[in-house]
Amino acid sequence: MTALYIVLEQENPGFDSMVNGKALSEHEEELDRIAKSISVTPLMEFFSMSPDEISEIMEDAGGDASTMDLEDEHWYEASAGLTTVRALRKYAAEHPDDLPGVETDLAEFEGVLKSAEEHGVKWHLAVDY
Repeated sequence: MTALYIVLEQENPGFDSMVNGKALSEHEEELDRIAKSISVTPLMEFFSMSPDEISEIMEDAGGDASTMDLEDEHWYEASAGLTTVRALRKYAAEHPDDLPGVETDLAEFEGVLKSAEEHGVKWHLAVDY
């Protein structure tokens, strides 16, 4: 089962950054639709990977990334993620039967992003396959 998780720009930020993210992955498309409908940035717009990670995935799939112009890994302010996560969390709390497990995952994301904001650490979203 896939999971969405938070990658922090700083390796040892002084707080726990572990999140579950499986329910978020399971409801990813629906959450993006909801985010757009409530005028916040969809979670997947915070997704980023390093060129090395992209190359590794391409090689595993039998491709060659050496001819591609790969973008640098992008980092986002925690406050931007918090805006999205808090809005989606409110929606999920109001519709618990529609999005099982999502509110719990979003609460974990909110806690990590709040700590990241307090420590001035940027982040991006990643997917664990």
